[in-house]
Amino acid sequence: MRVPGWLLLETVTITPFLRMGWDGPEYGTPYTARCHIEPGQRKVTDRQGEEVVAEATAFFAHEVAVKPGDKVTWEGRNYTVIEARPLRALGKASHVEVILR
Repeated sequence: MRVPGWLLLETVTITPFLRMGWDGPEYGTPYTARCHIEPGQRKVTDRQGEEVVAEATAFFAHEVAVKPGDKVTWEGRNYTVIEARPLRALGKASHVEVILR
């Protein structure tokens, strides 16, 4: 079961995190993807076990490769991916839930 395309109304720019360099984070080539995004603050726990405030949650088709550390730009706002969780429905990959800071 896949997320229907008509639900993915927003277009965002994703800039992939590559590695931490001497001068700070290094990023790859930006690309665009469609998603459904829900702004709104909520407390979440990051991979280091610390509580942080998420600013938005985005839902992408399961083919989109988003990972923690990537940058997401939507309507002039810049976010950093805290967590990306692939979700399943009826035993098949359905979509990816992405928590943004």
